[in-house]
Amino acid sequence: MQADAVEVTTYVVEPQSVPVDFSYIGVVESSHQVQIRSRVEGTLEKIAYIEGALVKKGDLLFQIDPRRFEDAVKEAEASLEMDKAALTQAEQAIGRIKPLYEEKAASKKDLDDAMADLLRARATVNSSKAKLDIAQLDLGDASIISPISGITSASNYQEGTLINPDANGELTTVSVLDPIWVILNISESDFLYIPSNLGSGCINNKLCINYSLVALTTSSTVVNPLSAFNIPSCRIRSIPSSLTAYSSIFEA
Repeated sequence: MQADAVEVTTYVVEPQSVPVDFSYIGVVESSHQVQIRSRVEGTLEKIAYIEGALVKKGDLLFQIDPRRFEDAVKEAEASLEMDKAALTQAEQAIGRIKPLYEEKAASKKDLDDAMADLLRARATVNSSKAKLDIAQLDLGDASIISPISGITSASNYQEGTLINPDANGELTTVSVLDPIWVILNISESDFLYIPSNLGSGCINNKLCINYSLVALTTSSTVVNPLSAFNIPSCRIRSIPSSLTAYSSIFEA
């Protein structure tokens, strides 16, 4: 007796490309963060930026009370004018002594003394010019400007605070947004799997990284949503959790 035929479903197995999805939680960090500090001592008169807002290079961030530095500039200018007058007098004196010395009407000592006075007057003028330059630099440093374009953090000091460069730390920070770093903690197995399979051809070498940034936090300032800013480039830095000796950087 012959058994009835059994219906069998067959499938043709073919290799196909399928997406390999790796999802990780990352931390956004600026690629270039600058600490803003004061070079001069004085009362913080004005906070000239909006905390957490974008600023451009050269924008005023803080204003230290400039009156003391303005007076120092005026004093240095007056001192320079007095020294220039003394230099003119010394030049006139040497002009009178030289003909007299040549005619034997003045001694060699008189000529030497006049020449020494001239050299001292010239040195004093140069010293006064340097003091004026320092005073002008201090006046300029009373206006603290942003050295780069980026996003600001909260101010660590409020208006009316006496700022001392030695005692006070950073006033705020300015962080570049282009490019920014996204720090990922990748498992050891995934970190070893991706490069090994890329080399063997199991994973197509056209690796695509998609990222979605919801909010950016800088110190105590939270900016949300991040879409309010134009961030054209983002770099993904992956660091395996246990393989600290290795790192791979992908550009999105």
